[in-house]
Amino acid sequence: MIKVDGYQITIPAGDTLRIDVGIRVKVEGKYVDYELSEGDRLQFTLKEDVTDDLPILTKSISIDTKILELSSQETSSLEPRRKQPYAYDIKFIAADGTVDTFIKGKLYIID
Repeated sequence: MIKVDGYQITIPAGDTLRIDVGIRVKVEGKYVDYELSEGDRLQFTLKEDVTDDLPILTKSISIDTKILELSSQETSSLEPRRKQPYAYDIKFIAADGTVDTFIKGKLYIID
């Protein structure tokens, strides 16, 4: 069973993960969905540890669907970790090159 608690995700190895990663911004006191423009990108990065320089997995997230998907093959290739989670982040990369890491979280792979 997949469990999402804030930015902490727990998933059995071999399961498929699909999560909506839309961006919401505050406008005049209300939160609204941010509309991505052509050339904007969303990127998911997974590392063994938050201090690592090199990721073990990098994925683009479609700006049309804003759905992060990790396939069953991708999750089954990750070593199960209950005590020391993987670190992930999701970045918004604007067409002009501006980068905003708007999510940092932990990914637990369980068996």
